[in-house]
Amino acid sequence: MSTNNEPLPPFGQPPPTTVLIVEDDAATADVFALALSQESHNYLPLIASTGSEALTLVKTVKPNLLIIDYHLSDMTGIAFYDTFHALEEFRDVPAVILSASLALHLEEIQARKLLSLEKPFDLDAFLLSVKQALEQ
Repeated sequence: MSTNNEPLPPFGQPPPTTVLIVEDDAATADVFALALSQESHNYLPLIASTGSEALTLVKTVKPNLLIIDYHLSDMTGIAFYDTFHALEEFRDVPAVILSASLALHLEEIQARKLLSLEKPFDLDAFLLSVKQALEQ
């Protein structure tokens, strides 16, 4: 029985890997979701445009991975990550943080042992980071 409102996978197939994309630029979020969907039919991308929206969403769905933009409209990506990871059931969920000004935030990103990507980046680097984060 599925406890988080996700449909059960067809018999013999692994459950989908839910990737929560927290990105306030809708076009960018759509590109990430499309790239994940085309990379593997097993990725289930979900999009939240604010940290608050993402925190509401995770009340019903537990993601396997977070993709977080550093500069969200209502909080920083680090503030979202800290709030999310303060909840015991989410402490094991890996994250990749994205920023156009990565050097300015490197210390706080490294303190949390997060994978990071500096914008702009190519989609191959993005997909590699997703794979690495899920293998942690």
